[in-house]
Amino acid sequence: MKKMLLNFIFSILFAGCFSIVLAVDDGLPATFPIYITPSFETAGMLITQPDGQNYTSGRVYFTGPDKKTRISHELVKYDKKNLATSLFELLPATRYAARVVMTTSTGTKYYRDTSFTTRAKLMIPAAIRYINVTNSSQLQVAIANAVGGDQIRVAAGSYSAIYISNKHFTDARPLVIRALPGVARPRIVGDGLDENSAIELDNVTNVVISGFEIMNGGAYRSGDGGGGKGVYLRASSKVIIHNNIIHDNGGYNILISKENQYTGPGGFVRAGRHVILNNRIFDSHFLRDCDAAQTEACVNQAYYGIHMQNNPGAGTVIRGNTIYGHVDNISPCGNEKETGIISSNHVLAATDPSRSALYNNHDLEIYDNVLSNSRDDAIELDGVCVNARVYRNKISTFTNNVFSIAPALPGPYFILRNVVDAVWRAGAVKFNTSGPASEPLRNIYVYHNTFIRQNRDDGDEGAVINLWFDAPFMPLSNINFRNNIFYAKLGGRSIVDSGNVKRSVYPKFNYNLWSNRDGSTFGWDRYKGLQFSDWKLQSTQESSGRFTTNSPKLDVATYKPLVGSLAIDGGLRLPGINDKYTGVAPDIGAVEK
Repeated sequence: MKKMLLNFIFSILFAGCFSIVLAVDDGLPATFPIYITPSFETAGMLITQPDGQNYTSGRVYFTGPDKKTRISHELVKYDKKNLATSLFELLPATRYAARVVMTTSTGTKYYRDTSFTTRAKLMIPAAIRYINVTNSSQLQVAIANAVGGDQIRVAAGSYSAIYISNKHFTDARPLVIRALPGVARPRIVGDGLDENSAIELDNVTNVVISGFEIMNGGAYRSGDGGGGKGVYLRASSKVIIHNNIIHDNGGYNILISKENQYTGPGGFVRAGRHVILNNRIFDSHFLRDCDAAQTEACVNQAYYGIHMQNNPGAGTVIRGNTIYGHVDNISPCGNEKETGIISSNHVLAATDPSRSALYNNHDLEIYDNVLSNSRDDAIELDGVCVNARVYRNKISTFTNNVFSIAPALPGPYFILRNVVDAVWRAGAVKFNTSGPASEPLRNIYVYHNTFIRQNRDDGDEGAVINLWFDAPFMPLSNINFRNNIFYAKLGGRSIVDSGNVKRSVYPKFNYNLWSNRDGSTFGWDRYKGLQFSDWKLQSTQESSGRFTTNSPKLDVATYKPLVGSLAIDGGLRLPGINDKYTGVAPDIGAVEK
């Protein structure tokens, strides 16, 4: 096929704004579908290949008001027909021009031009009408009669559970239910029974809940999940849960579910897009050790801080929250049981309204949260997500596993620039590949994180990285660790392959810094107690990785590498991930010097 363009330069003029110039590779113009989900500092892109084509890779070239062209992380083919990637380090409320360049299995390139605008900083809009309430009856009447632009202001006191259904407001005129400014935080108290909720929103659009204490939603259930809910967002869109204290609600402090049943404006493809912002979410019954198994709740403990399951919708943002005291603090992708709904040959069709029975959890974001004290997982990514972004979180105190991908698919999942400074029992990243062979764990990118393990692995607990391979038959594909710091502060095992079976595919480690005062700490493919150099040879991993028996030399407050740290300039250049590095190369770890 004849090439039409070489080093093509194109310009787009936004009326009254600015001219954008991009320099990109050669290619042929095409009209393949592009679905963009802009967020505040990032944007997600889903690309669908046309019938008769086989797109195998691609990049996005984009630029903003500074007219500097940037290149995205590679596009990842996550099912038979669709590809995805995420754009990072964007400015809020900013328009970007982009060219998507796709490459086929024969090497032919196609491009399409587009643009998008990131979300503006969240602000509660001025009300059209203020309604002050002082008791539950008044609150229920105000909700029943609400129109767009109402702001219901709730006085201090205790209120019974709130239920809102089949109400749809607009971006410009949402329904706002908030604490009356200047008074003690009002409490929404559920009945504590069965699977009831303190606040339940069913098939609603554009509602803001702000400034409450939310508690006692329903009953506690032993085991894994079930029970009451603090805030239940069911089949809804664009709900903002902001500046609340949400605690001790039975099974879930927040549950988001069944958005494929949303019938509001735009239909199910516009469901989700919730913002969970600046809340304190906890359970006061946390015990590091109790009679229950590590993966089960102690008596009266909520299992989940935030849980999303069963088609929870697209584009939800979980940001700036303090979350602690659960079995799993955040579980956004369902759980491992939901991986059975797709295979590598399945087409998710996340944006196709005719395929509403299929999973549509794409472009989830979890960032700038502070998490601590989880009996099992700080962030459990088990299940089904597309284009999930988990970045800039701080995880501390105690957990069993920091990140669980056991298994997680189809991706891509970006685990980026998180700081973990904690005690953990099992692993910083837990794998479990005991699922069916048709559901490969795939497309995981673990970039620029700092993992500091404060306790010593005594042999009964897991290593810094725990490759828990229950069986050899579930395949892995495209699992990548780059530019991370793994620091075992008190020694112990650095990495362990607990399956003790030889596999044809392993995760890929390179450009990471390992710090462990014990030298022989690497296990791989039935071999245990290897030195770093022997592990590199045995595993063909970490050809450019670094190891020290000394401290990685990080600032104790900022986690920036100090002078003399092996992390400085030790990382790999990753387009779209670490574009703003200083020095001759990116630093390893979560924070650039």
